Amino acid sequence: MKILVISDVHAYSAERPDGTRPSSVRAGDTSGSAPTRMFEEMLQNGAVPAPDLVVTPGDLGDRAELAGLNFAWSFLSRITAHSSKKLLIATAGNHDVDSRYNNSTFDAKGFLLSLTPSYPRISDEIKHYDGLLSLPQMMFWSQNFFVERVGDYRFVVLNSSAYHGMGKNNGEFEHGRVSNYTLDQLRRYLRLEDESFDKQQIPPIKLNILLCHHHLIQDGTAEDKDYSLLVGAHALVEFLSSNDFGRWFVIHGHRHRARLLQAGGAGGGPYVLSAGSFGATRDKDYENTSPNQAHLIELDAESMHRLAYYPAGKIRSWTWQQGVGWLNDKVGTGGLPPLTGFGFRGSIDSVASQVAAAIQEFPGKWEHLCQKYEQLRFLDYRQIDDLKKTLKRNHTVNIIMADNGLPLEVGKP
Repeated sequence: MKILVISDVHAYSAERPDGTRPSSVRAGDTSGSAPTRMFEEMLQNGAVPAPDLVVTPGDLGDRAELAGLNFAWSFLSRITAHSSKKLLIATAGNHDVDSRYNNSTFDAKGFLLSLTPSYPRISDEIKHYDGLLSLPQMMFWSQNFFVERVGDYRFVVLNSSAYHGMGKNNGEFEHGRVSNYTLDQLRRYLRLEDESFDKQQIPPIKLNILLCHHHLIQDGTAEDKDYSLLVGAHALVEFLSSNDFGRWFVIHGHRHRARLLQAGGAGGGPYVLSAGSFGATRDKDYENTSPNQAHLIELDAESMHRLAYYPAGKIRSWTWQQGVGWLNDKVGTGGLPPLTGFGFRGSIDSVASQVAAAIQEFPGKWEHLCQKYEQLRFLDYRQIDDLKKTLKRNHTVNIIMADNGLPLEVGKP
């Protein structure tokens, strides 16, 4: 399954009072050099492989401005037309709800409810109910989540901005939240669904995918004054690590810092993709070294089954370079590399010993090693960096890296 992730577009129509530009995506800009237009063209000509579905972890517009919300939602709707399932799944970010009442005096989520096609899900099957809420919408706004099975995968869409806008002075807009009530209801829903699958002899899901806006794990430097971590994140990570309902892959946005990591420890915690922002500038976020990126997750069901890696696959990332366009050929500063695997959870020291022994038998091509040791394909970019250091320190073996972020050759100096 291929999942296109476009996060934190932050489309805007006017500069902020201090003169800063919140995003490289300006509402109404359909010029040939616009990031949205150029990305659409890459989907059309095959430079970006057609996904099965599209997900967006929130912050369509900037500061809940209606023009930005409409422009970004329309862009994502057009992108979704290139997906095989014609399916778009979204969750609400802090900039999607008018929690500071800049544009409304009482209805923080009104703009989202007014979007066409209906938010937070676009599908060819049910685009809208003549203005009435569909079941996923009703669950999203009343229970703060909805669940959708797509083939062998189950998507759980969490509204981590659910409590934004409930009073001007409660500070809730400064962070995300998942409540005990929401977690209890989600646990109950998944239990009943699994029991129903079992009774109907429907095959169990291969993987759960959680989509939310706010981050579950603190990032940044030691002095990074980030107070927007999801409140209740520890309980959510524990829930996702329990294996009560299978393994998990998490997709979130918000921090504009693209990275891939494992959470929860003990080998069973979820893989987490912190998606890079599609459009937000780094104005007033100068510690952030991550560029604007879009990501394509490619889940490998056969390898998950064969190697018992849940999840497993690869992620392709495109990086925006002003004046040039979306690039997928070289590793830059910050963000994700153009290509990374994910799924391996074992010992890097053990892998290093295998690689060091194998280079006596095989030419030093990384691809040859991957043919013998398939787990190498599922090392993520951080693990590859760890392997590179371990091989050099413990085995006097060097790795030469390719421009795309993957190893090219392995050998002794």
